Amino acid sequence: MKYLIALLMLISVNVSASVDKWFDYAAKEVGVDKTLLYTFAFKESSFRPRKSNNSSATGLFQFKEQTYRWLLYKYGNDYEGLAMDADINDLFTQTMLSAIYIRRNQASLKDYLKREPTMGETYMTHLLGLSGTKKLLGAKLDLPASAILTYAYNGNKKWFVTSSGKHRTVSQFRDNLNYHIKQIYGNFANNHSVDI
Repeated sequence: MKYLIALLMLISVNVSASVDKWFDYAAKEVGVDKTLLYTFAFKESSFRPRKSNNSSATGLFQFKEQTYRWLLYKYGNDYEGLAMDADINDLFTQTMLSAIYIRRNQASLKDYLKREPTMGETYMTHLLGLSGTKKLLGAKLDLPASAILTYAYNGNKKWFVTSSGKHRTVSQFRDNLNYHIKQIYGNFANNHSVDI
């Protein structure tokens, strides 16, 4: 219920023009779905760029410094406007790097799965990293997801444990993630309604 209320609240506010422009630019330059960028930003930070309470991640897309710097080092010269010394909280740079990360992870997952990844599986790579996602996607469906990815459990308990405190199986984890990402995506597909 709380989740639905948060989504409905988004309908009443307007998109910041500059942020929408950055999302549009990144989607076109990198070749990713703009609505997916909105979905990831909402899921990661609720469009409130800040440091996470559960980890060292920060910014609109909640990058950790190591991942952020690696993406800048690897792809920074490939796209106009990316400065190699950009602050981790720079909204434009985070948006571009997130688009690059999405595209890279989608391609890797497609190779691994031999099919197009779902939006939830793509988000999983942002949440757990590519190796963690592959580990989870290759695990037996009835095993507890927290036993497969112990390193990710503490910072992401809401994905691993139900509201009643039961540990989700790998199957339940994947289904839950796919459901939530699809719901958020659907909201933004109809109405880019955020204010930063």
